[in-house]
Amino acid sequence: MSFALRGGWWVAAQGPLMLAAVALPPWLGQLAPPAQFVAGGAMVAFAFLLVGWSRKTLGASFTPFPKPVETGSLVIVGPFGLVRHPIYTAIIVAAAGWALQWQSIAGAACAALLAVFFDLKSRREEIWLAEKYGGYAAYRSRVKRFIPFIY
Repeated sequence: MSFALRGGWWVAAQGPLMLAAVALPPWLGQLAPPAQFVAGGAMVAFAFLLVGWSRKTLGASFTPFPKPVETGSLVIVGPFGLVRHPIYTAIIVAAAGWALQWQSIAGAACAALLAVFFDLKSRREEIWLAEKYGGYAAYRSRVKRFIPFIY
């Protein structure tokens, strides 16, 4: 299947956004005081743990593309029992934590842009998930998109 048919343009667009979220805070910010620095670091560490847990839980169903893997299965356990898109949540939290560590308004703006971007990407992804998996609509009605019990 071609790059475009798998939703490759979404992946191509997220790369520069994620790079900006990493590069801009140190360039346009300054290191935060200790308590704020530790809080931001905890957010980044939490995000890395969430990505690892999510990736392990997905197993063979993992893909960076929004279109599901042909041989994949619907995963609704582990972090996917808490939110539908835990890897996107983790990236947003990591970007926000990094911006906090650097007291960077530009970094906070990048985190906000990533949140909007992943919201849009997840909407497209969910159309494909609903087409592929009969139980997706029921799962979507039970589990929130990014923040447990909230959104």
